[in-house]
Amino acid sequence: MQGKMKRKLTAVVVAFTLVFGGMVPFTAYADESNTPTETVVFTEEVALTAADNFASSFYPEENLEVSSAVTFCNSNGDKGYIVNFLKDENPYGYVILDPSLEDLVAEYSIGDNAKSPYDVIVEDSGNINARSLEDPSMVQISPLEYGIVDRASDRIYTNSGVETDLDGIMGDGSSRAKDPSTWQDATIPISILYRDYTITASGNLPQWASTTQDRVIELTGRYACTVTAYFAIAGYYGLVDLWNDGQAYLDIWNYTGTYQDPYNPDTSILWGATNVDDGAVGFVNYLASRGKHVTQRTTSGKPTFEEYVTSVNNQDASVMHGWLWNQDGTMTGHTMFVEGYIRALSKTDWNSLRILQVFDGWYSGVRYINYDFASYA
Repeated sequence: MQGKMKRKLTAVVVAFTLVFGGMVPFTAYADESNTPTETVVFTEEVALTAADNFASSFYPEENLEVSSAVTFCNSNGDKGYIVNFLKDENPYGYVILDPSLEDLVAEYSIGDNAKSPYDVIVEDSGNINARSLEDPSMVQISPLEYGIVDRASDRIYTNSGVETDLDGIMGDGSSRAKDPSTWQDATIPISILYRDYTITASGNLPQWASTTQDRVIELTGRYACTVTAYFAIAGYYGLVDLWNDGQAYLDIWNYTGTYQDPYNPDTSILWGATNVDDGAVGFVNYLASRGKHVTQRTTSGKPTFEEYVTSVNNQDASVMHGWLWNQDGTMTGHTMFVEGYIRALSKTDWNSLRILQVFDGWYSGVRYINYDFASYA
């Protein structure tokens, strides 16, 4: 097992949880109301145009430039693109464009230290064959997880730190990703490319709380995404030092009933999994032991976007969960601390884009995720 495996069962925290997760030629089609719909093949050139419009709408003062794109295949077998940005000729973030989404924007992050799933995989997995990086076969395994296919070894490396045989990701029946030979170009409404979004509402917790997986492992010799999310929330409440308080991490692990992840064969450290309900109650008890008294609510379905808005505006903490796949085809999950939100409206067709700002233990920086990603459970 190479790299750092980061997939874990999820748990809930204070507030609630989200379970999920140049012009080109176009063709006109008629919809049921006989109104022509102008469409375009979603090529790399088109993706760069869409990314440029996104940057102009969301970050007009940054003067971002699109620089390059990496192709990936979504669960439908359609090609999507991770488009990178430059600011003053230096890397400055990315946006992931998925043609299966009405909004097209799956996630993004902007800033000096923003790293796309592709960048995370390359940095964490030094064993990928050079030819695979020159012409990457990148697949979307789940809404949160992406992988690069290494043609030389028939293995796949993911942004969750997993290295596994391709049979665990591609294959008959239980396939969660499409073989590159089956990839196809999607067709999308051309109006999506030119949406001029304006941000109508946004909010953040008063301070950003985060740590890194490497630091947690250095302090404790173990890692679980749910414990890490709770650990960050304890830091947000001012109860722990997120860079030095390893004992607090171990205490949260014990209070939440976190146990060894049965799906992770890597024995170099202890990887943990957490039951949703047990973890929520346990974390409340941990906070009480530190003199912080809170209540918690667990939503077993998909919480509304407004619930997250209310939580952030009240300066409360909440977590979201996204489903991941285990290699045997069963499902597990990933927990992230929600620290902000953005609501934007397109002035061209009144489409609404709803974004959650999260601390994800897989990344050291912020990750902005589309709340309306259809593939969330």
